[in-house]
Amino acid sequence: MIKFFKKHWEVLSYLIFGVLTTLLNILLYAVFTRLLGYTAANSWGNVLDNALCILFAYATNRAFVFRSRTTGRAMAKEFGAFVTCRLGTLVLDAVIMMVGGNLFAAQGAALVDTAMQGLLGAVAGWLGPDTTLYMANSFAGSHAAVGGAELCVQQADHL
Repeated sequence: MIKFFKKHWEVLSYLIFGVLTTLLNILLYAVFTRLLGYTAANSWGNVLDNALCILFAYATNRAFVFRSRTTGRAMAKEFGAFVTCRLGTLVLDAVIMMVGGNLFAAQGAALVDTAMQGLLGAVAGWLGPDTTLYMANSFAGSHAAVGGAELCVQQADHL
């Protein structure tokens, strides 16, 4: 096990710090939404959020993932290359948040609702009606309704 971690340290640590950067992004978005409001958090707050996450990602990747020891101009070049690579994702994220979050908020919510209904419908068809009804009722906290679901399934089997 130790050999595995040593052999794949760079990939594993990159994954770990990528997840931490994503969690930081979500946390900052939540804080900015609460402090600045929804519209500001989806526009310039999102850009600030991304800038902070880029700095966090650079610092953690430099120190823990790649274990870089460069200084001076070499470090500035390294930082510039890292930020340049991340600017594309910042621009893409900013456009998605401003357009999707501010302009199409209601339509976006309807689209997500429709997509979720389609996805859940496909999962329900794949699992079968008895499993789906049992899961839905157990998540809803209504275990008494499970008997009703079983009765419906039994009646459907007799048809």
